[in-house]
Amino acid sequence: MDKKLAVLFFYSKEKQIKPLDIWNACGVKPSTNKSNSTPALWGELSCDFHFFETFDHYILFVQLWQSEFLEKLITMENNNEDIKQMPLIQAFMRSIKITIPEVAYIATHLHQSSIDYALNLEWAILSMNADYLSDERFGLLYLNEDIGKYWTPNPLRDDRAEIIQESNQKLVFAGYGKEMLL
Repeated sequence: MDKKLAVLFFYSKEKQIKPLDIWNACGVKPSTNKSNSTPALWGELSCDFHFFETFDHYILFVQLWQSEFLEKLITMENNNEDIKQMPLIQAFMRSIKITIPEVAYIATHLHQSSIDYALNLEWAILSMNADYLSDERFGLLYLNEDIGKYWTPNPLRDDRAEIIQESNQKLVFAGYGKEMLL
């Protein structure tokens, strides 16, 4: 049985961004069905989009098939393509640029890919615990400027990761080269 990975975006309710704006900015057209799930193609992968609301955040929760993700990743590696050009990563980065979440990540480990896992991380977002979030070793982690300024350099963690920094914003890959997302 194929497993699902996840991509999550956390938006503070203080920004007063509307859920439909998030869907539209990420290139998703909500379906007319009554469920909170919208099947779509995003980053050239089959995905289901879910929307959750907590007291402090709107959460866009995207599920994708692990087998499709790994197949695309292996194909890119075999063709010596830059993993950063993977359509999923490009879609993720476009969505961040347009909607500016507090935190977003691509969970490439199955244990990180549930909504319960994400909800249990909300305390780290609220307390701006950038180090805790980065220690989770997501395939790709984005921290906005407010949270990114609390990043503490750690040679054990940072030596394994590629970090792209813009001001205090952080975009952190789990590794380098072939291991960039794993």
